[in-house]
Parts: sequence; structure tokens; C-alpha cells
Amino acid sequence: MARGDFIDAVRAIALSRSDELGNVKLQARNTISTRSDASAFFRSAESLTDTGSFVDADGNPVTIDDPAVIGLVSKQSVIGLVAAAVAGGWRSVQPFGSIARQTLGTSASWVGEAGVKIVGNPPLFVIDRALVRKVVGTVIVADELLRRANAAVKAALQADLIRAVVTELNAELVSNSAPSASSPGGLLFGVLPLPSSGDIAADVSTIIGAFRGDFARACWIMSPRMAVGLVRAFHAEQTLGISGGYLCGLAAVAATGVSDNVLALVDCSRVLMLDGPLTPSAASHASLAVNDESGETPVTSIMSLWAQNLVALRCEKYAWWSAGEDAAVWVDDVEPLTATPAPPASKTPAVLKSTKGAQ
Repeated sequence: MARGDFIDAVRAIALSRSDELGNVKLQARNTISTRSDASAFFRSAESLTDTGSFVDADGNPVTIDDPAVIGLVSKQSVIGLVAAAVAGGWRSVQPFGSIARQTLGTSASWVGEAGVKIVGNPPLFVIDRALVRKVVGTVIVADELLRRANAAVKAALQADLIRAVVTELNAELVSNSAPSASSPGGLLFGVLPLPSSGDIAADVSTIIGAFRGDFARACWIMSPRMAVGLVRAFHAEQTLGISGGYLCGLAAVAATGVSDNVLALVDCSRVLMLDGPLTPSAASHASLAVNDESGETPVTSIMSLWAQNLVALRCEKYAWWSAGEDAAVWVDDVEPLTATPAPPASKTPAVLKSTKGAQ
């Protein structure tokens, strides 16, 4: 999809007031163009299901693996940034696929001719299944605004939806949250954080020393603020910036949503990753639980979107991941901008020779 086509697709779903693909296609044709990628999205969706809606016969939502749509999130998400920064990236898996993970390595030893061949621990495997999860970004807008939205309004709505999804996706991925029925949990779950020394440069050395993964597939993950702190501490090494780069020769990415106090080094080869599609969605016949905290006592009330002439615009990002043993090392209480900056690199002053009296 081209720029703006994603929000056009969301808008067509909302204005059609229907889950029927035929009505949505008609709305897209009338408000956008039959040649737009948004219209093509609905034609593709219709070809994938014979139910006439966005849900197939098994009750699963229809998704379109459009690279441009996935790119809206991937260009800002830790998932996409790491995949672009590290050769080989993550270990990609298919949705709902079963993966055999080896948890105990094969042993080897020297054996004399006709000698007894010693077998240590046999390889041990466990089965992981890529149970797809999704993060949903929702923005509530007035129906009148949606109908009369110009290019600037649509661009702002799309950017806001993508920002919300990216921030939540990154926050969950680079955390120690436990897996649940709704989310895959964080890559750092079950990994004890290393204590911070209070010196960001020393913390980097500690993480490198504790890392047991493959340095060729390793990547630093941090927030933009952490990146600024690292540049300040290692300012003689200008290979890192707020968009990432390299730190101590290893690839680094910086992304919004990652905690400012977390610095992690991850072996991407030990992480199973499903970077799923991004799909448009909308709702107008729904109720919201609204929290009013303006008074002394918070009040929760139920508000009907239809009664208030409001529409909920949504984008849904599908993803799943699972980290293996020794996949990550991290420090969680780093103060990125309080460390004493490194002294400037010393330079030998140039010697100026006087030419006075020279012949």
C-alpha cells in the first residue's frame, strides 16, 4: 500500500458501517479509487474467504501480508530495526507452526582406536508453538471528521495509530513481562538483570562479559535517551546515535517504547520471531468504558459510540516471539544521562616552527 492507503482502508470500513466485504468494497470505490491499494486490499481479502466478511470459515481474521503495510510498523519497531541491522536477523517462524527447540547440546570427546565412545547428555528438545498474538491501536474520532478528512487529517490519524502500536509492541518485546493469553511476554522474562554500577560505561563492559550468545548475531537494544547517554559516555566513539548504529563493534538499535533505564544485548539467533501482518479495522456499534478522574472520586461510565456519533478506528498488528536460553543479558536500572562523560580524546599539539630569520 502507498502512503495513506492504510488509513483509507480503515476509513472505508468505518464509513461502510458494515463487516460485509461487499459494502466495504463499494465504500472504498466511492470514496477512494478502484485503482488504490486500499481497494486492492479488500479485493484480496474477499478472494481469501467465502464468508463475505473479514472472518473466514474457521473464525480467523483475514490478513494480507502486504510488505508496504507491514513496513509502516517495521521501520519503527524493534522487530524490524533489528532484522535490518543484524545479518540473518531473528529466527523467523510461521504462524501456529511447531518448532523443536534444542535445550541441551550434543557432547563430543576424543576416543582412541577401538576405545569406548563416551556419550554425555543426549540432546534434549522441547516443542514451541507460534501462538499468534496481536496488539491493537484504537483512536476515537467524530463521524463528521472522518467523512470530511483531508490528506493532512488522514496522515495525522495514520501516524497516531502506528505510533501507538509501535510503542506498545516495543515496550512488551523489551521487557521481563510474563507470557499470557493475550501477549507473548518479554524477551527478558526469566532473565535476572545485572546490577548497575552507576557508571554506564562500566555497565556496558559488564554486559559484554556476561554475554554467552553469538556475537556475530548480537544486537544492543535501547531507547533513544539511552543512546544519547552512551554517546555522552563514549563520545570519542561516534558510531552510535539516537537511531542506533554500533557500540563496541556490535550492532545497536534505539526505539521508542523501550524503557530509558534498560540496556540489553540480545542474540537474535536464539529468538524465534513471527513478524505478522498489520490489518485495518473499525467499529461504530460498540460501547466504551470511560473513566472520569476530574473529581475527587473517579467515575466510570459506559458510552455508546453510535449514540455519540463516534467511530473507533483500529489497526491490529500480529506478532509472537520466544527467547531461548542465554538469548539476552541486560541491566535495568541504568541512568543514561547522569554518568560522568568521558574526557575528550587527547591530541598531541602541533609544533609551530618559526620562520623568522630563515633564509
